[in-house]
Amino acid sequence: MVQFAMIYDPSRTPEPPRSVPALAAWIRSHPGRFTYDQEFTGATFLKTLMYALPGGVESFQNGFDEARYTAGRDRLFAWLSSVEPFLWREGRTYPPNVVAMHRLFANGEIDFTMSDNQNEVVAKVREGVLPPGSKALLLDEGTIANAHYLGIPTNAPNPAGAMVLADFLLSPDAQLEKLRGDVWGDGTVLDTARLADPWPSRFEAVQHDGAALTLAELAARARPEVDPRYHARLVEDWRQMIRRGTR
Repeated sequence: MVQFAMIYDPSRTPEPPRSVPALAAWIRSHPGRFTYDQEFTGATFLKTLMYALPGGVESFQNGFDEARYTAGRDRLFAWLSSVEPFLWREGRTYPPNVVAMHRLFANGEIDFTMSDNQNEVVAKVREGVLPPGSKALLLDEGTIANAHYLGIPTNAPNPAGAMVLADFLLSPDAQLEKLRGDVWGDGTVLDTARLADPWPSRFEAVQHDGAALTLAELAARARPEVDPRYHARLVEDWRQMIRRGTR
């Protein structure tokens, strides 16, 4: 289980914006200190904004709808246009990926980076990629949460072996190891309260890393994914209308 989060350094930004309106105000008052990347993480940030603006994620549920998409996209692009001149490099260019975002953040060129995994900040601080003390931040309007998964192709030569591996990766041992910040920091899909002792306490100890968000914080602000066509259309339209300036 993973959830989109922004990442900031409290020593630089002691009072980070915690809502979409506050974020817009912060960007305008700190020119050149905010951006987002051109790949999946940046697209998730855009969807987070689109769901947070009037209408909410509920208006995008129950399948793809062209009219709902167009209305949501136009609200989002209006918001982006209002802050674009105040972005890093005045919005004339965007980092190619989240790795470049982390580098800009670590070098002090921008004050926020982001991740599709709320625990990535824990792992990257321990690896020395991000500054010590960096923390994850959820917007009050919520951020997108989902689970990633394994699939077995229909033509797999050894499906039984693949199922053994999948079962192992769902075991408490493997899930706990993945959860460790110095391994992956990947949230578990297990309901740890239903595990036999001593597993619940082991998971709780790992989840209480000082830089990590609590499960209660994550659950309160988790927003679901919707029809993937919204993602595909938004990425395509952003490239045409925002990045290439054809709007």
